[in-house]
Amino acid sequence: MRRLENANSLQTALERARLLGIFEVLDGDPAMIDRSYASLLEVTAQQVQAAAKKYLTASRRDVMVIQAAGVGK
Repeated sequence: MRRLENANSLQTALERARLLGIFEVLDGDPAMIDRSYASLLEVTAQQVQAAAKKYLTASRRDVMVIQAAGVGK
């Protein structure tokens, strides 16, 4: 479904212009609009797992405990 959403978003002039602007500001290369999605599809499961092991560690974890008002008083 994500591929369809990506293709559809590029159909409107406003969305395409917005993305071109983002790529120009962040990467200095508006032509990335045509390469960015293809490069995402090249990422392998092993690369995702390696990144998760590297960055999703206990030392980088934050835990929030959220309680409804009045609970625990």
